[in-house]
Amino acid sequence: MVKKKYMLCWLMLFPLVGSDFLCAQQSCELRLRQAQTAYEEGRINTLEDLLNDCLESGQYSDEEKAQAYRLLTLSFLYLDEPQKAEIAMAKLLKSDPEYRLREDADPKEFEQLYERFRTRPVLYYGAKAGVNATNTRLVQSFGLENLNSGRHVFQSNPGFSVGMLVEYPLSKTWSLYSDPGFHGIFDEYRRELNEFTSVAMIESRVQVDLPLLIKYQQELSSKLKVYAATGPSMSFVLAASADMERTRLDGRDVTGPSINLMDQRSRLIPHANFAFGVDYKIGKGYLRSEVRYLYALGLINNPENRLSNEELLFNYAYIDSDVRKDLLSLQVGYVMPIYLPKIIK
Repeated sequence: MVKKKYMLCWLMLFPLVGSDFLCAQQSCELRLRQAQTAYEEGRINTLEDLLNDCLESGQYSDEEKAQAYRLLTLSFLYLDEPQKAEIAMAKLLKSDPEYRLREDADPKEFEQLYERFRTRPVLYYGAKAGVNATNTRLVQSFGLENLNSGRHVFQSNPGFSVGMLVEYPLSKTWSLYSDPGFHGIFDEYRRELNEFTSVAMIESRVQVDLPLLIKYQQELSSKLKVYAATGPSMSFVLAASADMERTRLDGRDVTGPSINLMDQRSRLIPHANFAFGVDYKIGKGYLRSEVRYLYALGLINNPENRLSNEELLFNYAYIDSDVRKDLLSLQVGYVMPIYLPKIIK
């Protein structure tokens, strides 16, 4: 019974509380309009009294706070109170980090104060995902058959790439860029051992790539940027396995369970990265689309263990050739900026 009475009391009070909040909000919106009118009419010394209560009570949205702090900054500049103007400008940029000067509305004194602040992002972060494919470059062929008569066929199957990214701006156009990525890679290799026998390998690999790139970007509009990036990376092979098949004309084919290839694969592979991308402004961040080519500087296979896997040797007559595996990826992600506005001049 007591609980029901409490609930009844809350139900009766809730409309009153909500009504008070709505009235306060409407009152603050009215005060913001009055402050704008007062500024336009030259009643500069009334702005602080009109706006402070609503700013301190948190009644304004970020957009309204930015409008209010802009008016206060203008008023303090006019009243020759530079310290108050700096504080108001800092709060304006905190409310709207992407505020840009309006040549038709912002006076020169306001522009000079704005330019004393750091207004560019101090960091970007985000995530991305997409598809990849390999390009195999044969360095030297090895095998049990006549290498002059055999034929190598390398084929890539679609893989996947996911990762996170962080970017540190050095200037308006240059930045340091790193996006550790996790790649699932799938490719095939087929080889004719002789006119009667062929061998096929379907390989799956998982590797992590750690790049450090230098990035150059150009802003084409307020919403669109294009960029290019290059630099080294190191890839760590975490897993590698293969499904093998040896096919004979007489029908005596050989197949078996997946074979672990980690002993036959290099664990660390250096790459050179070449990336091109587009950033499109959506909301507070950017939709990023990027094409990247990882040019392998090392062999995917481990030459020291070329003959160490007896199952590959005796069941499938297979020996690794020396090859380099480049990786082409197409990824889409979302990037968010971090702003820390402060006076730097």
